[in-house]
Amino acid sequence: MKYLLTGACGFIGAYVLRDLYDRGEDVVCYVRNKNFTILNKIFKPEELEQITFVKGDVRDLANLINTCKTYEIERIIHLATLLADPSRNASEAVKTNILGTVNIFDAARILGIKRVIWSSSQTVFGPQNMHPQPLIANDGPFYPLSIYAATKVFLETISKNYRDEYGLEIIGLRYTIVYGYGRSASDNGGYAGQLINRPAYGQKGVVRYGDDAPNWIYVKDASYATMLACDMEFTGRTAYTVAGEVKPMKEVRDIVLSILPDADIELLPGIFGAGWVFDTSITEKELGYKPKYSAAAGVKETIELIQKELAAKN
Repeated sequence: MKYLLTGACGFIGAYVLRDLYDRGEDVVCYVRNKNFTILNKIFKPEELEQITFVKGDVRDLANLINTCKTYEIERIIHLATLLADPSRNASEAVKTNILGTVNIFDAARILGIKRVIWSSSQTVFGPQNMHPQPLIANDGPFYPLSIYAATKVFLETISKNYRDEYGLEIIGLRYTIVYGYGRSASDNGGYAGQLINRPAYGQKGVVRYGDDAPNWIYVKDASYATMLACDMEFTGRTAYTVAGEVKPMKEVRDIVLSILPDADIELLPGIFGAGWVFDTSITEKELGYKPKYSAAAGVKETIELIQKELAAKN
């Protein structure tokens, strides 16, 4: 199978590329900027040399189509998205998140590429208290409270049109808070990097929303769910909530401290305000996904990989 992968230089995208590479798939990485910071952590140089990288922008439909035609793409995984605070640049959020993704859908439609997997977000559901049931259903109502979440709501809505009008098998994956080796401490959800990664590097972690209890999904589980979306029989459902384990910030801090007793971690007061507790029965039944990693196991492996990296440098 020949894949086009956008966002390959990003956090989740790098691990998806790792899994595709290990499966022996033929992958073309369509990237805006060739920043290999994360890729260099999980690939050997000789492995990266075997992978095709094409410079391109998802906002450029003509180049997308040309790239897909040139490399005879059969399936698209679209993970490129604007993670920086979109409220500071709504125009860029529309261009990258909405127009860029619609361009992916249109390229698939024009070229007859049947299946597209793309990254939605659990933020489409808004705060937990907007939902009367204790668990937010996979097909629960949307209450987006940010521009970022609103772009994802629009895309989930329009994906149904591409399914109904053009027969595309579009599958959106609503990852919760993804953590692991390579996570930045500065992007949205950066409190995962502040809480786990920075202390492992011997740096102080200053964690926003210290009173919250997020839903933590290890990056390898996020990639695993993406592989399942590539392989599953399409049911007609266009989005799945892909979750991990709900765990208070304080408990994750305690896990880190159990491994790194001298870590300097400051939890700032406050909550993020998103919904974190989900009914994942549909995801389990149709996608076949259950997380393989508990929060404790994922945190432990993240720290061990960072320690291995540091030891290799000494």
